[in-house]
Parts: sequence; structure tokens; C-alpha cells
Amino acid sequence: MNDQSTDSGRYRSAAITLHWIMAALILTQFFVAAYMGSQPDDSVAQDNVEKVHVSIGLTIFLFAVARLVVRLMYRAPPLPAGVPQWQRGLAKASHMTFYFLILAIPLTGWSLKSFFPRPISFWGFEGWPRLPWFSSLPPEQGAPLYGQVESFHGAMAGLLMLLLLLHVGAALLHQFKGPPVLWRMLPFMRRPPNL
Repeated sequence: MNDQSTDSGRYRSAAITLHWIMAALILTQFFVAAYMGSQPDDSVAQDNVEKVHVSIGLTIFLFAVARLVVRLMYRAPPLPAGVPQWQRGLAKASHMTFYFLILAIPLTGWSLKSFFPRPISFWGFEGWPRLPWFSSLPPEQGAPLYGQVESFHGAMAGLLMLLLLLHVGAALLHQFKGPPVLWRMLPFMRRPPNL
């Protein structure tokens, strides 16, 4: 495994680019999901917003796979020396949870769409494949499982929102109260001279 950082200790540009694209997509997805939920059930408006929600989710999934590949190819740069060991452990656990959620949430959403015989729309293209196992379930098995997958999908989205708030809070806390870390992921910031 190669080092994901450059010689400056900053993340590589591929990791930085994927990080910020995914951050923008995930934040957009939260707003789209909230708007979708505000539309009348089974309405044309809700169906149209759901298509956007599904397309964003599948896009997040594709970027998450790319991000995982980059992460497996390159080791993350080490945290600054002044970061306590317990915070290092917490950072590692939160990053692993992020990777799980950014893959699992879109997969459960894809699973939900696969229960139905309708084509899955991906940015207007109607040929996104359904997951075969879910699409082959008889209705008496599919209905209760659909409810469980839907609940899991929503619970993981809530956990992701909480984790994002903690992630941003921790980065800002470090930036202003401890060893600064934002320069590692923001290309326009310089490495502090004392690190």
C-alpha cells in the first residue's frame, strides 16, 4: 500500500476531490430526501423527486467505490503528532463507519427499488439493473423484508447525519484548539509551520 499523502502530509488530490464531491452529494441528498418526504404519498411530484433521490444515491455509491479503491491503494497521511491516542482511535473508527455507511446506504436504497418490477431510473436512463435476489422474492416474503430494509436505510441515514456533524465539529475543534488538520484536506490551505 502506498502513502495516500504527498510529501507535505496532505491527502492526495484524488482523495481530496472525492471527499468534497461526496460531501456535496451527501448534503444534497439529505435535502432531497426531506423534500421527497414532504410531497403527497404516491404523487407524481413525489415520484419525480424520488427519481432524483435514487440517482444521487447511485452516484454516491459509484463515488464511494472509487473512494474505497483510492483508500486501498494509498495509506492515509498520519495525524499530527499532538493528537492524543484516543482521538486517533476515534478518528479511525469514524472513518471506517463512514466507509460502511456510504456503501451500505445506497445499497439498501438500490435494494428497495429492486423489490418492484419497474425499471430503475439513473439520471433519466431507465436501464439501471435491479438486484436479482430482491426482485425474485414472492410478495409474501418481499413485503415484510421491504419494511425492514426501509427502516435500516433510514436509520443509517440518520447515523450518517450524526457522524457528519461530529466529523465537522472535530475538524473545527482541532483547527482552532489543537493540532490543525483542515490543511490536509483543503488544497488552498498551507501546512502550519510548526507541524
